Amino acid sequence: MRGILRAIASVPAPSIPGLRSRYWRAERRAIRGIYVFDDSESADAFARDPLRDPASSLLGNFESESAGEIPRTDVFDRPIFIIAAPRAGSTLLYELLVRSPQLFSLDGESHGPIEGIAALHPATRAFESHRLADIDADDSAVAALRAGIVADVRDHRGKRFLAYDPASRPARIRLIEKTPENSLRVPFLQRAFPDARFIFLHRDARQNVSSLAEAWNHDGFVNIPELPGWDRHRWCFLLPPEWRALNGRSLSDVSAFQWRAANQFATDDLEALPRDRWTSIDYNELVAAPGQVVQKLCDFLGIDFDAQLADALSRPLPLSSTTITPPSPIKWRSNRSLDRSSLEGLGPIEGRLRNLMVRATPPRKEPARVAAVRFACFVDDATTDSAPRRAAGTIVNPSFQFQLGATVPIPLVRRARCRERFLADHPILWVEDPATRVLCPFFARRSQVRTLLGLQAGETPRPFDSPLLEASLEAAGILTTASELDARREAGETLVGRARKDLGDDRFCKLPSLIHPLQIRTLAAYYRRLIESGWVLGDDQVERRHGWHNESVARFFHHQLTDFVSRVAGEPVKPAYSYSSAYRGSAALGAHMDRRQCEYTLSLLVDHSSASSPDPWPLWFLGPRGKVSVTLQPGDAVLFRGCELPHWRDAAPEDQDQIMLLFHWVPSDFAGVLD
Repeated sequence: MRGILRAIASVPAPSIPGLRSRYWRAERRAIRGIYVFDDSESADAFARDPLRDPASSLLGNFESESAGEIPRTDVFDRPIFIIAAPRAGSTLLYELLVRSPQLFSLDGESHGPIEGIAALHPATRAFESHRLADIDADDSAVAALRAGIVADVRDHRGKRFLAYDPASRPARIRLIEKTPENSLRVPFLQRAFPDARFIFLHRDARQNVSSLAEAWNHDGFVNIPELPGWDRHRWCFLLPPEWRALNGRSLSDVSAFQWRAANQFATDDLEALPRDRWTSIDYNELVAAPGQVVQKLCDFLGIDFDAQLADALSRPLPLSSTTITPPSPIKWRSNRSLDRSSLEGLGPIEGRLRNLMVRATPPRKEPARVAAVRFACFVDDATTDSAPRRAAGTIVNPSFQFQLGATVPIPLVRRARCRERFLADHPILWVEDPATRVLCPFFARRSQVRTLLGLQAGETPRPFDSPLLEASLEAAGILTTASELDARREAGETLVGRARKDLGDDRFCKLPSLIHPLQIRTLAAYYRRLIESGWVLGDDQVERRHGWHNESVARFFHHQLTDFVSRVAGEPVKPAYSYSSAYRGSAALGAHMDRRQCEYTLSLLVDHSSASSPDPWPLWFLGPRGKVSVTLQPGDAVLFRGCELPHWRDAAPEDQDQIMLLFHWVPSDFAGVLD
């Protein structure tokens, strides 16, 4: 039936006296034609001889009748258009919103009411594209479009507007509509419906292009059965301008071209409208937190988030009616129809789409007292136990280096970067964790220098005058034994093996006790001092978050963890950028995927405090196994593929604060901008 329907729709409306528009739709095992005329006489005359429309001959047996009513076209109140590239999730969003009793719909897409107007049909326009501009919305086209919609619009129960008794028929209706071609028609729709509201739904390019390429091989998505000048003959989905340049190219390239055109035209056109006329939604946010997204949209649209919507959203999301195979955020990786070279050049559009989700914030300037805060992890804070173990075979850690002045020891020059915010004029004891190969700086008091100068890497230490200092050096791992070093090294290898498998299977892995406990406690105190000193609250993504891009102490640990992350990733990586984050009570992080500079992301929990909830704030992922939450303790981390997995945090309890460091890496051969 769909094939017959598309064949009929490919024929422009005929030139018949009084005919404004004509379109067809599948309905209850039949195909129903809607003809809109200027007057009842013209409608009655056509009903007596419907074969004047050549498309009627494609149907075989049919019946015709005249409704006899000229519908009013001034009934629309702030109609709602979902603007999205094909396969971006617009069907899912539409099927959620259309449940609202306050909304009317066409129970489908608006191909018919628009392309049923002869002047707007692609064939009439030499199949240049589906693009329609404001100049195309002349009085005649607008009147025909409005009448064509009124002729078939229906409420949430499926009752047609014209089937209402005229006395009880609503004076005004809220229309909701979604048609992917309309991503090329925003100026036209804006001229036709000056009070329209637009929801711009966008999806990650890899996921979206992959889904398009897959769907091109299915008969159900054919839009133009026989496209002149197209060697494949049939064309699926929207027809962008300059499509002829794609003739002979792969379906993967065609799909990427369609994604680019849909999102670029939509972004350009929507940004020309007042910001209160449109909003944007990321597909990953929709599937991760549908209830929150729909409630936010209801607020924007001025409709009630009623019990019917709430009930539908309390259950797992159903598959949309156009689903081919069950969705997965990494399904694109196994799609043979997708050539990843097709995705090259889409970065600028992806960047624009990400920026749509950014909060507008005033220029930031940290107070001078924030700049004065310094990091110093003193070794004698490592323990309060004044009784050292003095295990047999105790030696000074072979990796030990002692820095007395401002210059870092020569063997560490390339490793100990980003020390600008370290406390100056204090000796530093450097030691490497055998498990992670992280280089840890422990500060010393000047009064301890004479004793510490006697420490030689790999040698047995001389007796200590201070049992507390000796115990602290043991707790810091500076004094150790060969067996302890071997055990720690073996534990690191075990962790790397398990984490690498988890990262490959689930695209994330937990890394417990990644940083020395004293370093974590000192980091927590350091960032709390930044907050107390006036670290600005609110960044461009989270209102209740202190954020600092490439803060130097975080950057130091970023570089230290690079070797370990390379081992877990199974490939050499290099640092992109870091982000120091201090979330305050009630903060929430919307579902999103990261940009290319975040191929590998590590979230390290530094501090957690809450009077009412002992449990840390979970980080959620939408992965191959569905929704999964991860909770951490201070010092723990989670490594994940930020460009592949949608991730988010629901609103935290009002009294819960959390400090974490976000580190991002890319493969070592990455050639783009790192920051």
